[in-house]
Amino acid sequence: MLNLIHISDPHNESRTVERVVRLAKAHPKWDVIAMTGDCTSGYQMHVDERFNTLPQKHLFSVPGNHDIRDNAYLLLNRWVTECPWVAAVNGAWFLGLDSRKSVHKNAVVDILSRFRSNGHVLPSLFVIMMHHPPEKLGKIIPDILTSIFTVHRHHPRVLILNGHEHPKNFSRQWTKAKNIGCDWNVSISQICSSQGEHGGAHFITWDGQLFRKEYRYMDQKGCIITMKN
Repeated sequence: MLNLIHISDPHNESRTVERVVRLAKAHPKWDVIAMTGDCTSGYQMHVDERFNTLPQKHLFSVPGNHDIRDNAYLLLNRWVTECPWVAAVNGAWFLGLDSRKSVHKNAVVDILSRFRSNGHVLPSLFVIMMHHPPEKLGKIIPDILTSIFTVHRHHPRVLILNGHEHPKNFSRQWTKAKNIGCDWNVSISQICSSQGEHGGAHFITWDGQLFRKEYRYMDQKGCIITMKN
């Protein structure tokens, strides 16, 4: 069983950061916080240190296009931030990509291959975290999936977590993958925590076969509101 909270694009807005942090602290037993970029904005060049106070054991992040400084995440001393990175949690593999730059397939495949050779069991779920929508990377994602898993005749479910695109009043979306160039079973969680209700997140549970997903946010009175996707 894996429980993860997906947040993105807080843009260092004080109200959004406060609500996201309070929301995460209200769910201390969840396994993972996955933050997919645009955590800074304007003159605020470093990610808010309040994110270091979250109680979850696994804190993963990737940068967005607004995180223009290479050391934007320097103050997040409890987080995994240096892309590309890979981690395993409860039977799932997480891969963090910096979609602001060119992603080199061979380098990513090498990291994953070494991770596998270090004794990590092949996952039932493969989670790819990036800031931009997956189609921005072209054929990189299907090439990575094929290079790592097809050789082992292994076919995990794939979950892509991203942010970036948030037209007016957009807050969240859960879809099946389109236009990423492969026929794998891929689901996509897209979130913008600084729009809509301010401070919202996708709460995603994977039981080894199926996803359960909800959108939750904390209102002005501190009440947690849950909405089905």
